[in-house]
Amino acid sequence: EMEDSYLLVIQATSSSGNALDSVADAIINISVIDVNDNRPTISGSSVQVISRGENTPTGTTLWHFTCSDGDAGNNAQVQFRISAGNVNSTFAIDPQSGNVTLTKSLNYE
Repeated sequence: EMEDSYLLVIQATSSSGNALDSVADAIINISVIDVNDNRPTISGSSVQVISRGENTPTGTTLWHFTCSDGDAGNNAQVQFRISAGNVNSTFAIDPQSGNVTLTKSLNYE
């Protein structure tokens, strides 16, 4: 959402044609209630190839995902998780930062 609130000023005047016509203003604040209608966008390619040696220490950050969401408020919060392919729990992703770290030693044998 581009804006999460708008201010609307409504002015009413009497139509008598008299120079002393009455004028009344009403100021209305309109809040836009956000729904989760925008998908998150991850920067970069959808496939990333990362090469690391077997001697890479555990705890090393291997990748950082950068993501944005066009929604506002709570609906703009993005959380990351590994959904497949982490059979031995060798990798972890921080749900808030998007940092992918090595949690176990790599073994290519």
